[in-house]
Amino acid sequence: MATTPPAKPSADVGAATKAATDALHAHKKAAADACWDAATPGSVRYVVNLTFGPDGKQLGRGITEPRESARAGVVNCLQAKLPAIEIPPPGDTVAVEVAITLP
Repeated sequence: MATTPPAKPSADVGAATKAATDALHAHKKAAADACWDAATPGSVRYVVNLTFGPDGKQLGRGITEPRESARAGVVNCLQAKLPAIEIPPPGDTVAVEVAITLP
């Protein structure tokens, strides 16, 4: 007779999103200073897609920007300058999206 393995706890996506947002926004000023030309008018909203493992460590990250307001080199700079984000362990793999507006 086969036994069913115990169910994994499901990740709290809301808590993971809040933790990722807080962690990412803690680096916003440094990212803006490094990646944004202060002489450029306006602002741009970037969406950061983050995937975390059950232990809360970042597994992957992608950044998108709207085509109509794209700024050359900013996404590549953000990828290079933003550190890996870590959140409290969600218990399962979780993917979240966090918006960040520069400058």
